[in-house]
Amino acid sequence: ELIVAEGYMDVLALAQSGFTAAVAPLGTAVTEEQILELWRIVPEPILCLDGDAAGRRAAERAAERALPILKAGQSLQFAFLPEGEDPDSLLRTEGPQALRARLQAALPLIDLLWMKASHGRELSTPERRAALRRDLRKVTQMVRDRELAEDYLDELMARYNAAFPRKSRFGDGPAQPAGRRMPGTQAARSVPDAAPMSRPDPERRRIRRREQLLLMLLLTHPILLEEHWEEIAAIDLRTTDLHRFLSCLMDAYTSLAGEAEDGAYSSGMTLDTTALRCHLRDKGFAGVLEDLFSPDVVVHGKFARPDASLEAARDGFAHLLRELRREKVRLEAEDAGRALAEEMTEESLLRLRARLEALGADSGQREG
Repeated sequence: ELIVAEGYMDVLALAQSGFTAAVAPLGTAVTEEQILELWRIVPEPILCLDGDAAGRRAAERAAERALPILKAGQSLQFAFLPEGEDPDSLLRTEGPQALRARLQAALPLIDLLWMKASHGRELSTPERRAALRRDLRKVTQMVRDRELAEDYLDELMARYNAAFPRKSRFGDGPAQPAGRRMPGTQAARSVPDAAPMSRPDPERRRIRRREQLLLMLLLTHPILLEEHWEEIAAIDLRTTDLHRFLSCLMDAYTSLAGEAEDGAYSSGMTLDTTALRCHLRDKGFAGVLEDLFSPDVVVHGKFARPDASLEAARDGFAHLLRELRREKVRLEAEDAGRALAEEMTEESLLRLRARLEALGADSGQREG
């Protein structure tokens, strides 16, 4: 591990907190020569940057300087701190564990390039999406190693295609793969599109935040996937991209668990957040991962942080599961009410009554 901070005070604070492999360019932008020197020490140094606009610009400049000299096995990672924080201040206010969590969540170079090209762009028309494709190609043209440039283009276009899947001319969307089955379980999780969320914005944000906390918790404490596989397989997230992410996460866990059983992992190595995140990035979920580990999500659930105890994580999981189940019943009751209003039939009335009884029973359990 080699950490690149922005100033010498950051390096001193890092060293005093146990992060002894730290350097800084002393206020100047990282140069190509410095990147080459970093690669002589480690293949993927981590640029730990201030969490503001200047820090992001510094990351983008470093990425631009690295692209022409990239070679197989050599790259950069980018750890972004909360807004207004630098390594020195974060270590003083939250301690080494908070910084360690940020370093573990560092983005690879490909993620930064995708974010820089796509973030904040309005892409509702074919012309605007075509401009994004053009910009992605321009980025890869900066890589002098042609084989690596082709790999970068393939990866970026795969993410583009995942974000904007082409529809069949006959009107059929792309087929979704069937979910795998966890060894020793009875149910496999399918991957249908989640129901579209036509709720008011505050409610949509609240539901999404709860679902994000659940996914972050499963990533930081993967053992919960094994302990609660059947319950998790039954969860139907309301947000489409998070629903697909959960399905891919379960597939990834199954695949990696199988590799561990087959001896693909070295003796004593366990499945961890890093292995799962790498797998999910490869599947085009880099943007979702960035959102999950953003300060806006982390602040809402200490139990989901990487440094949270397993006991706290289990308690948080149980709470989130109860809330998600209650939310599902409530939304089903609303849908049943609308169906009854549109068509006054005995079947519609019975369906609404059943949903309201389930909602009332859940409320009684919560009060008890």
